[in-house]
Amino acid sequence: MKLLRIFCFILFSISFRIVSAQNDTIKINSSFNLINHGFEKYYFSKEDLHIQKILTQKFKPRDSTNLSYVTGWVWVKFIVKNEVETNTFILSSTANQISGYYMYKPEEDGYVMTPAKQNHPEDGREIDSNLPAFILKLKSGETKTFYLKIRVEDEVVGCNFIIQDYKHFVAYNQINYLILGVYFGVLIIILIINIFYSIALKDSLFFVYSIYILSVFFVTLTFEGFFWKMISSPILAYHICYFTLRFWCDSLLFFTIRLVTLKKHNPLLSKLVFIFLFYHTVIMAFLQLTDAFNLRLELMGKWEFINFVATLVLIFTVIICSYKNNKYLFKYYI
Repeated sequence: MKLLRIFCFILFSISFRIVSAQNDTIKINSSFNLINHGFEKYYFSKEDLHIQKILTQKFKPRDSTNLSYVTGWVWVKFIVKNEVETNTFILSSTANQISGYYMYKPEEDGYVMTPAKQNHPEDGREIDSNLPAFILKLKSGETKTFYLKIRVEDEVVGCNFIIQDYKHFVAYNQINYLILGVYFGVLIIILIINIFYSIALKDSLFFVYSIYILSVFFVTLTFEGFFWKMISSPILAYHICYFTLRFWCDSLLFFTIRLVTLKKHNPLLSKLVFIFLFYHTVIMAFLQLTDAFNLRLELMGKWEFINFVATLVLIFTVIICSYKNNKYLFKYYI
């Protein structure tokens, strides 16, 4: 999905010049401006500080700021100069798996934050879209400084930002939805076909594979920000997102051991895999739901990353240990 989005960037970039900068000022000189890294600046705080205090803080480039598995508030500073005749632009972020965006805009009486829950159940985005997006208004030749506040809970913050006029934002968003629509449509077709094969051939392996396809569908909804957009409760959306990530890992692992009939050829490794599946499916769900030992916010993301790596290691271990008995299956599996 990210490769398709990069392809869209390239298509737009052919038609419009990419943003330039001098002295950290982002210059809007076209209808599509992909902000180069280093032009926006970052500041992280564990507490939700008042904007007046934020104005006095020292912002740093993203590479100089720890944004890996952080819990707190990430602030992004944009100094923007308008060099075209258009006065209204849309600033959007590609990190749509994160919810909790607010924009502070300069007004006569100081900075004003975008109001919450107008177009999103949790945050203050100004456009009704799964992409976090905000309206920037600058007269031709005018320079303004904007502050974006992002609430994160044990997240890896890796944002790319785009500034477009409204017409090109709508076009970009439509392409984004078209790509996702085609992708989701293909997944649904594969899901239906495998359920049909499972019933017609009375082979449960097709049903197991359809469960894996369903997990891919859900995990895409998570990373594309749709769960955050559709669910009004941030805590419920948080739980669903982590459940879908485990669902994807576990369903892929379960499909792998069923494909190679691991229980028949290697009972010991099969027991090890089922122990891991019980731990990952049941115990991790319990820790997440109950927040036992206060692990939910501080360790859940890092812990799930370790679990993800462990799942991949188990999958490759199963494949290697089963190769002798299942040589004909591996081209299909890959």
